[in-house]
Amino acid sequence: MKINKLVIDSFGKLEDVSIGLDERVTVITGKNEAGKSSIASFIKYMLYGFSSSRSGDLTENSKKKYMPWDKDRCGGEMYFTSKDGKSYRAVRQTSAKNQSGVFDSDGMPTDIIEAGQHFFGVDEASFKKTAFIGESSVSFSDSGELDEAIRNMVYSADEGVDSSKALKKLDALRKYYLGKSGKSGEIAKLSCEIDELEKSLEKWQGGHKELMSAEYNLRELQNKIAFNASHKNRLESEWQNLEALKAKNMLSEAQRLKSEACDSKDAFEQHLVTMQNGTFMPDEAFAAALDELLRGIASDNAALKDGAEDVENAKKNVESVYTDQKQRQLSTRLEENGNTAEQVMTQLSELCSKAKKYLALGVLFTVLLITIPVAVVFFVKRQGIKRKTAQLCKTYGYNSQRELEAALLSVSSFRSVEKSARDILKNAVQKRIQAENDLQKKYSQLSQQANLCGIETDQSNPLLFDSAREYLAKLKVWLDTKDTLKAKCERDRVAYTAYVSSVNLDELESKAQAYDSTVEVRDEAVIKRELAFYTQANEALSVKERELEKTAAVLAGTLPKPAEIQSRIISLTAMRDEMKNKHEALEMAISTLENACDSMKKQAAPLIAAESGHLFSKITHGKYSNLYTNSTMSLSFGDEQTSLPRDAGYLSTGTREAAYISLRIALCKFLYKEEPVLVFDDAFSHLDDTRLKSTLDYLWTLSEEFQIIILSCHNREKEFFDGKCKIIDFEI
Repeated sequence: MKINKLVIDSFGKLEDVSIGLDERVTVITGKNEAGKSSIASFIKYMLYGFSSSRSGDLTENSKKKYMPWDKDRCGGEMYFTSKDGKSYRAVRQTSAKNQSGVFDSDGMPTDIIEAGQHFFGVDEASFKKTAFIGESSVSFSDSGELDEAIRNMVYSADEGVDSSKALKKLDALRKYYLGKSGKSGEIAKLSCEIDELEKSLEKWQGGHKELMSAEYNLRELQNKIAFNASHKNRLESEWQNLEALKAKNMLSEAQRLKSEACDSKDAFEQHLVTMQNGTFMPDEAFAAALDELLRGIASDNAALKDGAEDVENAKKNVESVYTDQKQRQLSTRLEENGNTAEQVMTQLSELCSKAKKYLALGVLFTVLLITIPVAVVFFVKRQGIKRKTAQLCKTYGYNSQRELEAALLSVSSFRSVEKSARDILKNAVQKRIQAENDLQKKYSQLSQQANLCGIETDQSNPLLFDSAREYLAKLKVWLDTKDTLKAKCERDRVAYTAYVSSVNLDELESKAQAYDSTVEVRDEAVIKRELAFYTQANEALSVKERELEKTAAVLAGTLPKPAEIQSRIISLTAMRDEMKNKHEALEMAISTLENACDSMKKQAAPLIAAESGHLFSKITHGKYSNLYTNSTMSLSFGDEQTSLPRDAGYLSTGTREAAYISLRIALCKFLYKEEPVLVFDDAFSHLDDTRLKSTLDYLWTLSEEFQIIILSCHNREKEFFDGKCKIIDFEI
């Protein structure tokens, strides 16, 4: 059989758990109480269900142990494949209405009742003694005799029963019950004593039965009260130990909170000094001021750059006002001479008027003839005016009056444009100067702040700006970290102060000293519930006890002593009946055990011993070559040096357990219809690393035939199988 998947709806502490298994080896690791043993028990439960025991002891009553506290049912599913390759799904629910069944791959129900019994051919007890190997079942009896445990396993499927010794004890019991002749044993003695007592009570009738019943009920009640009282005392001790543990944990929590508060404070104080410069400690306001100053410097630098560009552009605009060089020269000379275009135009107009006047006068006096000399004077003056006009034109770079007049007419329009351009240039220059002044002031402020925080100021402005910017970036990170550390420091301080104010440390320390780590610590609610149960139960029983004592006292006062004889008769009769029942079972056991031992000695014993010896040799690397059984079925082993059989009592605990595991695996090969699933629940705790590796090496080889599930609270099995098979780190 190969189990493919386990689906646990509810089983003990496990709830809604699904586990896929490797077809060869699956290793499930986890801490103690993580639920590993519950997984192993769930596999046995799916194969065989719960045992029929109704004992109050959890070790004997699996149903009581694994039924969840908060539910009235448990169960799940198991998917598996049989040896012939067919797939099945086993379903089991234990509740008020139990349900179980095995379904084929099509989901149709089969006639299989118990999967383990059907596929393995063995009952639950045999499965537990062979393929189901837990830590407690690997250990042997107090005597530590491996040969005795193995002989019991081979011949009775129970390592706690020695067949040969059992037969001797059974024969001794037979003689004890019947005697050598069959009429002199304890049963015959009890019968004689009962007959004598009954004869002496013939005259006593009436209230004897009532008295005996009252006295019997009183004894039973007192036993219950004593039983409850012992449990109550144990629970009170558990409760006190739990209170001590809580006090211990609370002290640890106070110490942890104190340590965290101190660490937080140290971290905060250490962080502060990393940015401190002398007595100066930067804060958020300083960072904001520095950030604003750096932004202002960056803005002024941009404004200065833009101002320089504006000045250059304004200069170009001034130069581009004029269309040609002569116009520019005319404008320049007008400025140099302190004249305007209108003044020069007026001057030209006046010269032109004078020239025309002198020409008219010259012509007039020429016509008169007698005044020709006067005409000559006017013509000469006219020529002088023309020379002045020509000289004026040359002064401004033109050859004729017409060209100069045309240029002067255009100068007016150019002058207005030029004035506007020059005003723009003037404004641009003023803005640039203002930006330079503002920038210089800010750099002066930056130098002062740099001195405060320790930045070197003996450097150029750009370097100072970059250093300050880097410092600001670090400062912002530092401030954020400071706020975080300060907040954590405050939280941890408040948490510690609040916790300490809510408890009495001296009282906790006194309580914690009473904690006993060897006492099992269970759930507080469970202890409280059980303590209340036994307290209330004894209170109710004490009331009944007083009533029965009164009843028995009244009856005893009115009845003679023979009432005690009647009680003795009842007790002896019960003892005789019990002995008779035991004798009948004894005879059947003797017959069955003798037949079974003979059959096993003749058939299975040699094969099982050979197979277990072969495996034992592999685990011990040939140091112990074989396991042997002699005619009395005592176990011995072969020494690697002499190969002489030695008594198994010489073996260490770990080696004896290795031999015991070898025998179990050997039994699995002979007793089962098909290979069972081998479950090892913390079964290797006494094996050293070398023996464990040898055992695991063999199990890996064996996994070609058997599916193997290893559950362990250690990492040794996990480390060995890492990369080879499925590893599950399990926790509830």
